[in-house]
Amino acid sequence: MKKIALSLTVLKIANSAKYSRSEGGIQSLQKAVGILGTVGVANIATTVLMKSLMPQSPIYFKKFGRQIWEHSLQCAFLCQTLAAKHEQNEFDAHFLGLIHDVGKIIIFGALCNALSNVLPGELPGSLAFKQLMSEMSLDISYSIVKEWNLPNVYCDALLAQSMGKSTPLSSVLFKANVISEIYILSKKNKITENQIETVLAKIKVDKSIWLNFLENADDFNLGS
Repeated sequence: MKKIALSLTVLKIANSAKYSRSEGGIQSLQKAVGILGTVGVANIATTVLMKSLMPQSPIYFKKFGRQIWEHSLQCAFLCQTLAAKHEQNEFDAHFLGLIHDVGKIIIFGALCNALSNVLPGELPGSLAFKQLMSEMSLDISYSIVKEWNLPNVYCDALLAQSMGKSTPLSSVLFKANVISEIYILSKKNKITENQIETVLAKIKVDKSIWLNFLENADDFNLGS
């Protein structure tokens, strides 16, 4: 099933307005791979894999899980964009952005299971729930990545992020997180254009990165 999901996703993206120039559409998986490139397909594969970790309950996903997943997709895109700007490995950056919140996904799944068993109908929206997600998630993400025996480049970046230190990848992830957060504020009209420009200047991100992200932001909107 995962292979089918991956194939369908690759074809769907290859046929999107961003890539497709064929009037009849792209039906061949081989042609789709040629259009997207190996990095593009690898990014899709890791995204499909990570999405499978999300709890499947529509109620819980709509209430909180959707926010986690949208943020992960945004950070993956932003990390790759920032990495390309600084001539870093784009796949590593994309993958780091995608997995940096795996701790939140695991906590979310565990608490959803607990709520469904103990308090049916309850939603994971309490302040205590959100504090737990924020305080523990990065350390858990680091532990999970270590447990999965992923390359040190990801472990080192997550460890640096949790300790407030810096590596080339953790710096990219930090900036991606900030941009994702100001995007959320802008959608709620809680930040002005001048304030956005101030934040971008403070974290040393060119405004073109922000504008490029806005052009692609709808791709990460999973609906209300």
